[in-house]
Amino acid sequence: MDYQQEMMEANRNRERIQAEEEKQRGLELAANLLQEGGLANLQEVLKIYSVTDVVSLDKVSHVKKEIAREKEKLLDYTGAIAGFEELGQHKDAKRVRRKLLDEKKVDQTVVHGDYVDDRDTIVKDSVVSKSSIGGGSSKMQELEKLKEMFDSGFISKKEMEKMKKEILGK
Repeated sequence: MDYQQEMMEANRNRERIQAEEEKQRGLELAANLLQEGGLANLQEVLKIYSVTDVVSLDKVSHVKKEIAREKEKLLDYTGAIAGFEELGQHKDAKRVRRKLLDEKKVDQTVVHGDYVDDRDTIVKDSVVSKSSIGGGSSKMQELEKLKEMFDSGFISKKEMEKMKKEILGK
């Protein structure tokens, strides 16, 4: 081997050593971030693990599950559900979906004549009549308000269709 080849080999060895040291520093950083917790730290750990070939799939799955749990804590239910589904954690995804549905439910007040029953969340008849959506507003504004109520889960599709017919006078 001539001098030039020896130098190239020495450079390759130095680069391998530097890469290994960098990988080790990355794993140490990941361990510290994992211990600290928090969504940003967990996402950084996942990035480190994704470029490191020595990390097992179990560790990657563990971090992904922790990220999903953290998103759930932060009320990012959609992100949590996606994370649990990706991992095949269907019971956890179902649990979070249930939380999402429970939080979308709006406490509704039912009026019976002069009596207000605020313990009940059942909508009797029509919550919205022509006169209760913005007074003398246009039909377009009434329909927009109706759409908002439907999107927020305040009324069902059937109720929305009935109220839409009332607004349009059909």
